[in-house]
Amino acid sequence: MTAVELNGLPYIAVNIDRLIHLLENTTIVPEPVLLETNSVLSDTEFSLLCESELSELMAEYQRMTAYIERIADSWTRDLFHQRFVQQKSFREIGILKGLPSGTIKHEVYSYLRRHPEDYISSRDLADKWGLNIDTINSYCRRGLLPGAFKEDNRQHWMIPEKSVRPQFSGRYYHAPQIPLSHMGTAELGKKLGVSPGMISKRCKRGDFPGAFKYYHGIWIIPRRYAQTQKQP
Repeated sequence: MTAVELNGLPYIAVNIDRLIHLLENTTIVPEPVLLETNSVLSDTEFSLLCESELSELMAEYQRMTAYIERIADSWTRDLFHQRFVQQKSFREIGILKGLPSGTIKHEVYSYLRRHPEDYISSRDLADKWGLNIDTINSYCRRGLLPGAFKEDNRQHWMIPEKSVRPQFSGRYYHAPQIPLSHMGTAELGKKLGVSPGMISKRCKRGDFPGAFKYYHGIWIIPRRYAQTQKQP
């Protein structure tokens, strides 16, 4: 879920009310609806079109409100409910909470940035699986939870909610070897005469298309760049 999507929740609610009003008040004759072929919809066809649109909007509304209801922290969940369901402004919520409106806005949008839809924090996943959070973070670094990512300057990982728990003892885990078609940052840095840290920075900004993060979060780069790249 993103801020842009949730900001559209009040507009979805307004359109749902409009469609329900049209369908329940059959005496209201809407203006003729023209299709691309310049043909006019009949009353029955117009009703079916409204019902189809209403069904889609209701599904989207339920998806968004379900996201809000899944927020574990009751204080944050209440902020979201007041902002997006009750359609209160940040200033109104700030007055009710006794906080500056900027603080309320920061709480709402920083949560959305930290908790994208269908993802769970490593702390929450550790509670769910009954494991230590360091174990979950170790799984993420090793690439054992596909799709997990770590935001810059943050301690914990965000992990797909449907991730499957690895079935092995971490004590006897052996990290996979780098594929023969790729090389690590240290090897490429030595060939190009730069530090591994510089290679990592260049990977991050996309200077080596095809490079990707491997286990423990290290970058591996296709070997072809050892011959084609020059020192920056």
